[in-house]
Amino acid sequence: MRLSLIILFLVAPLLTFAQSGTITGKVINAETQAALPKASVFLTETSYGTITNDGGTFTLNGLKPGRYLLIVTMVGFEKFSQEVSVGADAVPINISLKPHVTSLGEVSVRIPEDWERNYKMFVKKFVGTSACGRKCKILNSEVLNFSYNKKERELSASSDDLIEMENRALGYMVKILLTKSMFGDNHGSWNGQFFFEDLPGTPEDIKQWKANRIKLLQETGGHFVVSEKLPNDFR
Repeated sequence: MRLSLIILFLVAPLLTFAQSGTITGKVINAETQAALPKASVFLTETSYGTITNDGGTFTLNGLKPGRYLLIVTMVGFEKFSQEVSVGADAVPINISLKPHVTSLGEVSVRIPEDWERNYKMFVKKFVGTSACGRKCKILNSEVLNFSYNKKERELSASSDDLIEMENRALGYMVKILLTKSMFGDNHGSWNGQFFFEDLPGTPEDIKQWKANRIKLLQETGGHFVVSEKLPNDFR
């Protein structure tokens, strides 16, 4: 284990505390101007995320200075995204979400047998079968939508809401908004945004998770499969 990585990991929380920024704002319905509670607000590929309160307001604090992609999402509304620059001063931002209009082409009937088969294929391709992947569990699979092209032998997947995936190997809850994905026999790709939350654990758990994260960073720096990704603010 390189000494520089150990030092970086140990001092990162101190640097964040000494030089931290804040993003505050309010999320409303673009048509009615009503506040939207429980909208998900996060900075993609980081461990900074929250939900709006009953008044539609939110605060993200303890942020390292830099540029981030802010994502706001809520079931029934179009996704909002905007680049923000964080410094010493608080960044205020007000967000209007447009209601999502469902077209006839988006309405589909879910067949249980097909869905189960597609879900198993999705987990194998998206989460992976490594030691890390085997310690992951999707907690809300009902938000996933699938379609399978028999001719091309390709699976397409997307999510209506944030996928919640518990990663017991690295000690994270990964929340993923899956915009589009395509998986074949020997290929795969996916687009979306995600953020991380630390799982609660015993001191022994936390010590092991930290060791696993550093080991993964040293060995790979990140994989295609989401089970082997780390937040950018960890690096």
